[in-house]
Amino acid sequence: MGANLLTREDLLDEELAAKIGDINTVTLESILRICEDAVAEVIGMPAGQLVLHDVRMAEKVVAWIWDLSRGVHYQSIYGPDMPMTQELVERLGPQSLDTAMRQTLSDRIDWTFILTEDRIAQCIGGRNSIRRPGATSEGEFPWYDRLKLGYRIRIVMEALRLISA
Repeated sequence: MGANLLTREDLLDEELAAKIGDINTVTLESILRICEDAVAEVIGMPAGQLVLHDVRMAEKVVAWIWDLSRGVHYQSIYGPDMPMTQELVERLGPQSLDTAMRQTLSDRIDWTFILTEDRIAQCIGGRNSIRRPGATSEGEFPWYDRLKLGYRIRIVMEALRLISA
C-alpha cells in the first residue's frame, strides 16, 4: 500500500487556519499522530491502518477525525483551556457582529451541540454510549474533549457561514 495517503495537511482545516493562524510542521505531525492513535483506539489497529490509507474511506468511516484535528489545532494556538461558545464566536466570527447577535448565536450553537453531541459519542463509543457513564470519557479516550471542542468549532463556523450567506 505504500505511504499513508491521509497526510497531516489533509487534516488541517484551512478556513480555521485562516481565522486563528496556521500551525507549524511539528504541530501538524502531532495532529496526525493523535488522529492515527484515536482511529486505532476506536476501530482497531488493522482496520485503522486500512482506513487511514484512503482519504475517501476515512471521510466515511472516521469523519470525526477532522473535528479532533480542529480541536487540537485550536488548542495549539490558544492553550489547553476549553473556551466557552461565545469566545469561539468572538474569535472566529467577523468583528461586525454585535453583542446581541453573538449571544444569540452562542445560545443556538450551545443548544445544537447539546442536542447532537450523542452523534459524536456514538461514533466513538458505540450506540447509546453517551448514556453510559465514562463510555466517552477522558479516561477511555484521552483526546475526547479535544474532539468535542473541534465539533463545537465546526458548528460555530457553519453557523457563521450561514449568517453571512
